[in-house]
Amino acid sequence: LVSEMDSINLRMVVNLSGGTGDTLAAGVKAFKERYPDRFAVFANIDFRDLNEPDFGKRAAARLEQDVKNGAQGLKIHKPFGMDLKYRDGRRVPVDDPIMDQVWETCARLKIPVLIHTGEPWPHFQPIDRFNERWLELKLNPGRARPPDRYPSWEALMAERDRLFARHPGVKFIAAHLAWMGNDLAALGKLLDKLPNV
Repeated sequence: LVSEMDSINLRMVVNLSGGTGDTLAAGVKAFKERYPDRFAVFANIDFRDLNEPDFGKRAAARLEQDVKNGAQGLKIHKPFGMDLKYRDGRRVPVDDPIMDQVWETCARLKIPVLIHTGEPWPHFQPIDRFNERWLELKLNPGRARPPDRYPSWEALMAERDRLFARHPGVKFIAAHLAWMGNDLAALGKLLDKLPNV
């Protein structure tokens, strides 16, 4: 792998799916033992005990241990905010306070958080001739985010932006240009307003 990286002048590979606990520790060892400066591994949150008391405290403690084991950041995958639900069926919003201890740990440890919120705007729109991703959604209908099952794109982005504002000490990396690659002026306003993003 390193030879392939060298052949295309790729300095570093970041594994955003490092997991947590023993899985993360084994991945860090495998990636970084021989080439410590060529790989970075990000931890992930284990949500299996979401419905148990003190989830945020436990998740923050697991993350702190993952950083001690070599994790260099945290990746939040896209089910967070859309598909992740409490036992009673309520959706876990992107800015849910249950995660505040995790974000505070990221700020204290000075690790970045790459957060993938939602999907592109057209995935939340009707699949018709006006949707610029009509063909993609026809070929891959599971990518659609219909309003009877998902919050709107605008609601998800508002939750995300409130999260960013509430935790100015966390360096957030908004995946996919925060879904604003089609409107760089709006992206610029977001980045100017929230310098931690």
